[in-house]
Amino acid sequence: MIPRSVIIFKNVRLVIKADKLLQQNGIVCKIVPVPTFISSECGMCIETAANDCSAITRLLTDKGFVFDIRAVD
Repeated sequence: MIPRSVIIFKNVRLVIKADKLLQQNGIVCKIVPVPTFISSECGMCIETAANDCSAITRLLTDKGFVFDIRAVD
C-alpha cells in the first residue's frame, strides 16, 4: 500500500482551488472528507501520495496557500 497524506485548508473553497492547481501540475490527488482522527467537524481535504509532499509544499507555498500536511497511513 502506498503511504498517503492529507492536505488540510481553512475552508472548502481553498480545497477546491488547491485541488485544481495540483491537478493542473500533474499531481494525482482527490478531495476527501477530513479523517475523524484529525477533526470531528465536517470538512474536506485533499488526499495524495506521501512521496509528493515536497513538490506539493513548494507549489502551494509559491501560490500563497496556508495549509497543513498530515500522514494518514
